[in-house]
Amino acid sequence: TTGALGVEFGDAQAGIISYTTRSGGQKLEGSLSYASDEPFGNAVSVGFNRFEGSVGGPVPGLRGLRFFASSVVQGQVSGLRGFGWDQVPTYTMGGLDTTVTVNVTGGQQAVAIPRFVQYSGQCDAAQNAGFACQGRRLPMNWATSTKVDSKLSYSYGSGSSASLTLHLNGDQGRNWPGTAIGDPALYSGFHNWSRQIVGNLSHSFFKSAERELALNVTASWALFRSVAGPLDPADEIATRSPAMGIEFSTLNFSGFGNFPFPITDQIIRNIRSNAGLRTPLLNRTELNNSQPYRMNPFGMLSGGWVTTGFNTGGTTYSERPLYGRANVDWQANRFHRFNFGGEVQKSNIAYWNSSFITQIFMDAYVVHPIRYATWANDRLDLGDVVLELGARYDYFDPKALFAKTPGRIFTNPAWQTNAATNDAAYQASLAAVFEPSVGHHTLSPTIRVSFPITEKTDFRLSYSHQVQTPNLTSVLSGTNNDLSFTNTNDQFGRDVGFSKTIQFEFGVRHAFHPDLVLDVAAFNKNKVSDQSYRIKPFDDPANPGRVQNVNVLTTADFGYARGLEFTLDRRIGTWLSAHAVYTFEVSRNTGSDPFSYLRTSARQISQVTGDRQPPPEQPLPTDDERNHNVVGSVSLTVPSDWQQNTTIGKVLHDVSAFIDFRVFSGLPYTRLRNAGAGNLAPRQGFGIVGTQVEPINSSHMPWQKLVDMKVNKGFRVGRLDVTAFADVRNVFNFKNVTTLFAETGDVVNSLNRQNALSPEFANLAIEANANGKLLAGGSIDLRSGCNTWAAPAGPVNCVMLRRTEARFGDGNGVYTLAEQTRALNAFYDLFSGVQNFYGAPRHIRVGVELNF
Repeated sequence: TTGALGVEFGDAQAGIISYTTRSGGQKLEGSLSYASDEPFGNAVSVGFNRFEGSVGGPVPGLRGLRFFASSVVQGQVSGLRGFGWDQVPTYTMGGLDTTVTVNVTGGQQAVAIPRFVQYSGQCDAAQNAGFACQGRRLPMNWATSTKVDSKLSYSYGSGSSASLTLHLNGDQGRNWPGTAIGDPALYSGFHNWSRQIVGNLSHSFFKSAERELALNVTASWALFRSVAGPLDPADEIATRSPAMGIEFSTLNFSGFGNFPFPITDQIIRNIRSNAGLRTPLLNRTELNNSQPYRMNPFGMLSGGWVTTGFNTGGTTYSERPLYGRANVDWQANRFHRFNFGGEVQKSNIAYWNSSFITQIFMDAYVVHPIRYATWANDRLDLGDVVLELGARYDYFDPKALFAKTPGRIFTNPAWQTNAATNDAAYQASLAAVFEPSVGHHTLSPTIRVSFPITEKTDFRLSYSHQVQTPNLTSVLSGTNNDLSFTNTNDQFGRDVGFSKTIQFEFGVRHAFHPDLVLDVAAFNKNKVSDQSYRIKPFDDPANPGRVQNVNVLTTADFGYARGLEFTLDRRIGTWLSAHAVYTFEVSRNTGSDPFSYLRTSARQISQVTGDRQPPPEQPLPTDDERNHNVVGSVSLTVPSDWQQNTTIGKVLHDVSAFIDFRVFSGLPYTRLRNAGAGNLAPRQGFGIVGTQVEPINSSHMPWQKLVDMKVNKGFRVGRLDVTAFADVRNVFNFKNVTTLFAETGDVVNSLNRQNALSPEFANLAIEANANGKLLAGGSIDLRSGCNTWAAPAGPVNCVMLRRTEARFGDGNGVYTLAEQTRALNAFYDLFSGVQNFYGAPRHIRVGVELNF
């Protein structure tokens, strides 16, 4: 979006989105609709089902009072995935296969071996233990979303109104277990929910041809909460595959035990003091995950196919914001229209994210941030020339404590040993080790000018400063962590101020005639203080005389975005309208996001200094730079009275088609020397072994193109207006590359495949040779019994190899090198195959809507 925003809008960089909850009309009306992709088979369908309903109208007996209520229930059996996933097999456990007895210390133990059955991809159910394969769907990967919105509105006087709105939202689902398929204790999910009450008042004091005074007031209370982690065992079993992807029961989670939700100040005190409850299972190393056998569909000895353990983590989040806003709109005379007001938000936030067993890279905080703003604007109407002058004042304080030396809290000698139990000692320790946040404030001016050049051509110009409140996730990251339980790869937030964008734009709009309009705009946005992590030295109080380098948050990144935008609007009668936009943009910055330096240049060693490379001193192409963007839409509507008495008229009347198209250049990335590490682009990290072979973001990914279409057909059944529709995404089934290997610039990397699988080939040969089963050419003889296989895991591993040979071979008991290659390539293709690098293929939904 080009052009400066109004001063009443804060925290924006490029544009705003306005959400409006519908109000009831003058008569009782309602609608019901259902949409699904189920009719098109599992090569297309992901089990998408959406139900919507709404009703609204006047409240009987109360003049001016209206109501509106709506609800949405949406389920999806599996997430949308890339082109080709319908041909890729995934596996899940399908009951007990057999039991094998192994020798253990002090005796013997029976090991239950599960039956692995194919879930995704294509298969013959008769050859898959009776289980039909599900195409592009992944197992245990559903998501359910529910929404309820209601609004009570009252109109009074001349243009005045008041309303009360309630929003209830809930999202929950399960995550595909991946390599944890053999350890149900690690199966995980999430549940996010929110409650919001919004009151609005729009009061008009007076209104005439030249004068007007109106007041708009908004007040809201909200509650946002989220839990993610391993599922309760009973819930895990009961919610594996809900019908239509819709699960109404609330997911329950395990592992948290008596851990409070939301977390309290006491948990933060415990973390700072290194005492008491900090994580649910701290130091329970006997729960570490392990892979004792080849108990996985591919018969692998490694690869993370754990079957025991509970070394996982969780996240809890709670926020309760209170928000108030008032705005006065005053038309003083025919020249001046003033707009001034203010807003304030006070929040209570409690966040915890950590492993259950360790504290490394933990994030935990309880804060009460506040922000407020005031603004004033004068719209001066001088006839042909309209001039707007405005200013906005913003204030923000996270109301948090920041360690004077990041990463040194209870290991700081100033921290008192009895701070965990003595309130006075705790307060004294806080004062000695931490420093409180300070309020940050800034003043942002805005100027906007517009005037006609000719009768059909208008010119506009704008200049503004727009600031963004720091992201609390970055500001508070690691602020209560101590280097005794984490390390210097952790990120430590600091009390940083606003990020700022200085924007300049001018544009020309020309109407060739009312149905053809061209708009041309040029813009420049200077980013002068973006959030960024830098490696800074600090004197280490735990080791006097030593300097410790720590990753800390700053506002040191800077850059710009410049470009041109051409917009064309065309309308042909009442039938056809079209909208197209072409944007050319150059985006440069010293960092694309707060972590850019840490995951790229900071991983490289300078050939000059022998030390890590410093941050960029000049702006470089950003990770999200798309130089060329073409987007547009076409709308075709056949009037209901067209050719009423003809066959074609009866077929096509009330038909409408909406087409959206997007064509855009690829994102930039940095080519790396091919060491077979498997680094991915875009938005890549160099990792430990990645070595760049060109300046950052010098290469570009391929262009992408998408065409979406929705076709509606309306007709009447009795007293109901019925609309049938088909919604097709990626109509032409374009295969768009969304990810690639940074080491090859392609969707394949043969060296990475070799590096990933060669240890497994070696493991197979070593184990077979140790048991005297290695044949010439690398084949493994599995035809005799498994009881003679050595080592405690031997009999189980032998059985699993026999199952793998049957799954990927001919089942004759000789596991040939070709069959081994087929099995291990199937594993590699599952996680690193080309389907992971493509965007979603064609997706079709059909549905019906009833209006009454």
